[in-house]
Amino acid sequence: MTPENILNAAIGVLEMRGRCRGNYELGDGSVDPLGALAVAAGLEPDDWMGLRTLPESQIAGGDRVLVDAAWFLVAAAVPRVETWHLPVDDMVRALGDWADCASDAEILGALTKAAHHAGQVLEVTRG
Repeated sequence: MTPENILNAAIGVLEMRGRCRGNYELGDGSVDPLGALAVAAGLEPDDWMGLRTLPESQIAGGDRVLVDAAWFLVAAAVPRVETWHLPVDDMVRALGDWADCASDAEILGALTKAAHHAGQVLEVTRG
């Protein structure tokens, strides 16, 4: 699985389960964008609670790919200088704050843009 795959799949997760605000997931199954990314990666939406407390150096495997997907999303969605240097907790907070105020169309657009960018980066690194 790649960040591009996760970002594209998250669009389907949001469309299927519905979107919520302020939580990774609600009892009705709706998810916020971070929750959708986790589900798309085969994880639980609230796995972010643990991931956001870990230092970058301890995030590996599928968790690393999930966090990388979120970095692509925050870069596409949250205009901020040097977002790639934020701790994971700050990145999750910034993305959550943005998502709580963004429209559904803005979220889907940002996911699409982030997936496209992730795919381009993958092509360059493979190239």
